Amino acid sequence: MTPLALRTIRDELGLTQRELAEMVGVQPQTVSNWERGRQGIPEPAAKLIARLLQDARRPGSRLRRAAPAA
Repeated sequence: MTPLALRTIRDELGLTQRELAEMVGVQPQTVSNWERGRQGIPEPAAKLIARLLQDARRPGSRLRRAAPAA
């Protein structure tokens, strides 16, 4: 997962860096480092984030989602 892909996913989920960090089990600074390309995203974290996105796209999901771009 690239830094840009992570940011795009987080935006689609409507989550702050802090909220995503809590869901993944890392510090908010770690998410910031991932998005800036300062640290690679470990495979387990990338898989969890991808799963969050899949879950958010399901009808009736409890995850917040950003409004679609016009």
